[in-house]
Parts: sequence; structure tokens; C-alpha cells
Amino acid sequence: MSNTTRPSTRGRRNTRAGAFFEKQLRDTFTTLETWGICAMSKAPTPLKIISRAEEGVFRARIIVSGQPDFYGVLRGGRAVVIEAKHTGTAQMPTSRLLEHQAEALRRHAELGALTLVAVSFGSLRIGLIPWSEWCNLKAILGRKYVTFEDLEPHGWAVENMPAKLGLRLQQLAELPAEDMRPLCVPPLAQQTMQAA
Repeated sequence: MSNTTRPSTRGRRNTRAGAFFEKQLRDTFTTLETWGICAMSKAPTPLKIISRAEEGVFRARIIVSGQPDFYGVLRGGRAVVIEAKHTGTAQMPTSRLLEHQAEALRRHAELGALTLVAVSFGSLRIGLIPWSEWCNLKAILGRKYVTFEDLEPHGWAVENMPAKLGLRLQQLAELPAEDMRPLCVPPLAQQTMQAA
């Protein structure tokens, strides 16, 4: 018997692991909300109904959405937007962020929101990377992907959810919005912001 996993089995496993990661984040945000740190919501998954059956059962297809996975506000009023990504491999390439997802983070960053990419390399191997750093992984790490081993030296690791995630969100929220946006904003938009 081969020790390789069939692509469809691997895909289902990664989908379940990604859904578990999003559930971890939702549960963590619920805890952080009770602590008064933030109020976060999971963006609904847009569906197109293909066919209906009896008793409320239907078949649907996921429609590509332009909104990030999580959005909300931190204590003090700063908006926060998070795109969550899970991988079953040792590397998370920047290409895992689809163009419309990157554009949504870019738009929110331009308006001063704290924009982050939450990455999961397994249920306990989690990182929270500021969008401005995610866009520049090539300059920071010399490559366009991140590994779990890269998280700790750069302050991106979030091992003890929700406590460490809450602390990290508070630390990032204290940075002025200007410190979080220039690196990932298209040049024309940067000129407009500087002129304002």
C-alpha cells in the first residue's frame, strides 16, 4: 500500500482542518470579547443555491467573496480585518492568498484598519502576520513563503490562544495606522495618502 494520500482525500482533510482553524479563531474571539479586547465577527460564506430538496435541504456552490474571513473592532476603536489560511504542509506561500482576498486586505489597510493574515500549520502551530509584513515576505525572509519556524523569531507566533492572540492584537493595535500600511499600498495610493 502506498503511503501517499489521494488528492481528494488530502483536500477533504485540509478543508476540515481549515474549518477547525476558523472555529478556533471564532472561539478565541468570543473569549476576547468577554475580556473586552475586541468584538469580531466571521464573514458569512456566500452560497448560490443549485437545487432544492424537501425539508430545507439544498445543494449549493460557494461563491467567491471579496470580504476577509473575520472583521471587527478592537478596544479603542481601531478596525481589524483578518484573513485565515491553513496548510497541511510545512510552508505557507503568499500565493495562497487569492487576488480578491489580497485586494480586500489592501483596501482595508489603506483606510487604516489593522489587517492581518492568520496562518495555521496544524491545530497548535498558529501565527498572526501583519499584512504589511505578509506582502513583503520576500524582503523579510528572502522567499515568498513562511514556515512555522519563521513565526517565533519575527514575533508572529500565537501558541496560547486566546491569551497570546489577545495580547498580540493589543500590541499591534497600539501601532499607528501609518506604520501598518505603506509597504502594501499601491504607489498611486501612497502618493494620495502623503498628499492628504
